[in-house]
Amino acid sequence: MKQQILIAGGRTKAKSLALSLAQKGCSITILNKNADDCQYLAESTPCKVICADATKPYVLEDLSSSLFDSIITLCPRDADNLMICRLAKAVFPGTRTISLVSDLSKKRCSPAWEQTGSSVRLL
Repeated sequence: MKQQILIAGGRTKAKSLALSLAQKGCSITILNKNADDCQYLAESTPCKVICADATKPYVLEDLSSSLFDSIITLCPRDADNLMICRLAKAVFPGTRTISLVSDLSKKRCSPAWEQTGSSVRLL
């Protein structure tokens, strides 16, 4: 059975990751709030692309009928990635979250990341 993966945010990183995972047989859905990025991703990947802000609870709730094996956050801001991971754990219990983290040196951020239960953090 194909792995179902949701990628939230990113442009070139999302494209590269989506193409790589699609080549391995995964089914990819990309969420991005920027309309230009969505157009670019829709034209350059075989993935389903949804133009919406993944930091808004209703966006992930609207996708709750989908079963994702993993949710990967690639937003440029750590705070957005943290919010998406927290929402994803609430909406998709048991789903693995993987996140791009730019700055782990902020002491106030580390406990918040631990609370999300994110499986992997990419630096």
